[in-house]
Amino acid sequence: MKEHVRNEVRRLGEGIIGTEEFMRAYDETHHKATSVAKHSEDVACTSLRITRFLEKFGVDVDHEILVNAALCHDLGMLDRDDKFDDDKVCHREHPIHSVDVAKNIIDDYNDTVHDAIVNHMWPIAGSMPKSKEGKIITFADKYCALKDVRHIMRLYAALVLLRFGIILP
Repeated sequence: MKEHVRNEVRRLGEGIIGTEEFMRAYDETHHKATSVAKHSEDVACTSLRITRFLEKFGVDVDHEILVNAALCHDLGMLDRDDKFDDDKVCHREHPIHSVDVAKNIIDDYNDTVHDAIVNHMWPIAGSMPKSKEGKIITFADKYCALKDVRHIMRLYAALVLLRFGIILP
């Protein structure tokens, strides 16, 4: 990811990145390939890059709301093994828990932030986000999740090839 985009995420999300909740997110595994914090940072960066593209076509997006909501969208997953019975329940309920966390750490929590966080799991759970920021974060979240798991899929493919006795280059 371009360093200037990461720097903008750090600047706009400074109040969130320094919180105890976000620091704990570095220790929580996500998609079996990364951490909740790293995934959230990637979603914020990807969302910002999408926003910059859309702005070339006159679409106005609030960068601060976008970054803050993206950084908080999965914080409800912290301690998920204690909160959720299985992945299906986690997919459905973690956005609600993420809203609770976000309300405590975002100074300017508002309806747009709420919409973006509570609906980011659409179409799996929740409703389609109404805000531009929410739609961008939802798309960026799916894109980043696919990037996260592609490493697992490569490993799985390599293991299958090895299991069948095919020598890899």
